[in-house]
Amino acid sequence: MPDNANHVWQSFLALHSVRSFGHYAADPIMFSEIDAYMRVMDVELQPWEVSLIHQLDTVFRSDNFHPAEFQPVGVSIKSFMENVKAKNEGKR
Repeated sequence: MPDNANHVWQSFLALHSVRSFGHYAADPIMFSEIDAYMRVMDVELQPWEVSLIHQLDTVFRSDNFHPAEFQPVGVSIKSFMENVKAKNEGKR
């Protein structure tokens, strides 16, 4: 993740904190939710930043994570991605 993308991580965390969960998994973060977030919070995200949010969301919703494992308070993007890497290496 680019060094200048911490605001994207913070946006992902904000969107994650209000996401809905189905019976078995987290629902995806929709474009409409990102649009609403941008309007309400007066945040302007570039297309690559929205794409990055969707990529983070895809990683989160993969079978590498269970919602109960992810505690976003105090989690950095670096620790999140290190956890993903460790889980993927453990599957080999």
